[in-house]
Amino acid sequence: MAYVTVFDIATMDFPFWWLAALPPVILAFAFLAGRLAANPFRRRLADGVGFVTAAGFALGFAYTYVEHNSLSAARGSGQYETVEGTISDFREVWDEGSPSEAFTVNGIAFDYVGNALTSAFHDIARDGGPIRPGQRVRIGHVDGKIIKLEIAADDVPSASARAAYLSAPVGPGLTPEELRRAEPIVLFAGLLFCARFWLNADTFLRFGYTLASFATGYPPSRWFAVEIVYRAFVVLGVGATAAQLTFDFLTVSHPLSDYQAAVAPMIFYIVAIVLFEGLARLVVRRGGRYAPSW
Repeated sequence: MAYVTVFDIATMDFPFWWLAALPPVILAFAFLAGRLAANPFRRRLADGVGFVTAAGFALGFAYTYVEHNSLSAARGSGQYETVEGTISDFREVWDEGSPSEAFTVNGIAFDYVGNALTSAFHDIARDGGPIRPGQRVRIGHVDGKIIKLEIAADDVPSASARAAYLSAPVGPGLTPEELRRAEPIVLFAGLLFCARFWLNADTFLRFGYTLASFATGYPPSRWFAVEIVYRAFVVLGVGATAAQLTFDFLTVSHPLSDYQAAVAPMIFYIVAIVLFEGLARLVVRRGGRYAPSW
């Protein structure tokens, strides 16, 4: 049987060098924040948070680097197991609420997360990955970590097939046509949501000033350039998060009518606004002495 190699760690460079750049940047920011602090406690707090955060990223870099070298060495020396057969028990992301993609080949189970920090194969189908139910595959693996993946030539999904799979609904959610009908209403709800945050941005600006003031111990002065950037960040960041959560809801929920598909995002947005504004107002009230005079 003719196979096509779709993944081979032997052809990969280490992909996580960026993790090594983060610890010194974090330590530098923590050092500067600590030097601006008003008292020794806040200075030690800034140094401690910076050190712990930088150490976490350093450990992440060390783990991924050692894993990559270990798996590459196993591939080069042939010290890995190979299984060949048909994919069965395929479970894609969000099937039965699962965050991972999984399948079985001849009794050997494989399970991986799409955004995992690993050099082993982890390209899920929902991100354009090649695995599909019923494929004939040959897999080289080390303790379940896939270091070489070959798919029968007739079973490799084409680019158009991958694109069609990406646009299909997940599980029992809305079909692409239903999503297209709901899209204008969801977009309108999202615009109202973002406009509400923009019009009430003072609350969230006070929230940001309060947190910054608590960290440094100094009353803040108003920087209008910073406020403009902050407004844009709040609107775009919260809006993007709301849009993603809405999409997830519409594609993984039980089948919805057009009316329900329109009402559900509106309810979510209203609840999110109430909770976020409530948190912001609570922080500002508790730390009011740090807020600037307006």
